[in-house]
Amino acid sequence: MVAALNKDPRTKVGTTLRGIQVLERDPAGRAERIAIHGSQDRIVRGEEFRDALAQSFGGRAIKSTWFEIRRVGSSYILDGRGFGHGVGLCQAGALARIRAGAKLPAVLQQYFPGTRLITLRASR
Repeated sequence: MVAALNKDPRTKVGTTLRGIQVLERDPAGRAERIAIHGSQDRIVRGEEFRDALAQSFGGRAIKSTWFEIRRVGSSYILDGRGFGHGVGLCQAGALARIRAGAKLPAVLQQYFPGTRLITLRASR
């Protein structure tokens, strides 16, 4: 983990990693700010942390900032869910619903309950 964090100047901790903790989460539970304690302490955005680890472990290793961090011995375990942007709409799921015959307003209501669709007409 130290080598992966040190590859990115935003998360560089030096020779020692003492701990990682989520300091702040957004309303959906995604990590907003993360403290990295090491030879050098850092506070970074969740996306910066994820990007730094992706450089070493690949872009699909940590798919979202919706994760928990725990230490087991000298290892860090990230348990997470989600896949990416966090705006609430799964493109693959929406497309599957439409292909199965669902109408667009119903699909959007599924992902964004309580929203109201309006039609705008261009003026001439």
